[in-house]
Amino acid sequence: MVRRFLVDYELLFILLLSVEVAFFLCFITNIKELDTQVKIPSIHIMLLCLLLLSSCAPVSQKQYEKNGQHPLTTQQLEVQLKGKKIHLEAIDFDASIVFHENMTLTAKNQQDESDSGTWSLEDDNMLCLEFRSWYFGDRRCFRVFNEKNKVLFFTPNGALSYTGVISNPSENIRQPDRRIKTKKALKVLPQRRDLSTGSNNFESAKDRFIRLAQNCPDCNLIGVDLSNAQLNHANLAGANLSGADFTDANLRQANLAGANLSNAKLIRTNLPGANLSFADLTNADLAGSNLIRANMTGATTTNTNLTGAHLESIQGTIQ
Repeated sequence: MVRRFLVDYELLFILLLSVEVAFFLCFITNIKELDTQVKIPSIHIMLLCLLLLSSCAPVSQKQYEKNGQHPLTTQQLEVQLKGKKIHLEAIDFDASIVFHENMTLTAKNQQDESDSGTWSLEDDNMLCLEFRSWYFGDRRCFRVFNEKNKVLFFTPNGALSYTGVISNPSENIRQPDRRIKTKKALKVLPQRRDLSTGSNNFESAKDRFIRLAQNCPDCNLIGVDLSNAQLNHANLAGANLSGADFTDANLRQANLAGANLSNAKLIRTNLPGANLSFADLTNADLAGSNLIRANMTGATTTNTNLTGAHLESIQGTIQ
């Protein structure tokens, strides 16, 4: 009886400990010290570590497919979206979108900026969105998964782009006219008031581009000035960044897989641990850049300037 009570007590203690550690975002570097103090059995420590590591794993489409889940079909998307409103959130995006039955959409973000556009469904279970202004008017497509009371939007390369909640529109929003020609490019993004200070200062066009670049896979950012930008862990996979200026920018562990960086300026750019696999770096200038532990697998480096670049422990081979 005493032995059973001690075992149950230990299990209860492990459960409480796992909750506490989760609140510290999986920070378990001092787990050995904790083990010596409370004498937790090693098997429990192993189970706790596995539990925490699995809960901290990055979300990808492949994970859901391995678990037997599949993206919504075009028929399911039509039923689930027509006439509904979705509140979508990402690193740089927080807005509500109404999917009208005439395949148009209207949207408003947390800065009270509005936009409109169209939505369409493709044969390969893809939902495509095209705003008039946001994201430069580019057509962006996603596969959508249901996750309990949420929907998850994944880019064609399997990266999680948005999480959303579907509801019925709370107000009657006028449906935009589909005959209005959709803009294909954006020169200046809508201005956003600096709410943190309450002032009437508006962020510059460059600041808006930097904000957008935090999470903009497959976007068209040709020639954009992102010099000195802080873009740690940015998701720019598959983006068109031809001729963009990243001079002195910080792109530590950024995802640039498959991105078009031809003729881009990456002078003294900080790229340690960045994913540049299969990126096009033709004629790009990476003089003095930091590429330590960067993934260069399959990257095209024709006429790329790597003078003074730090290439220690890179993955892949420079052509």
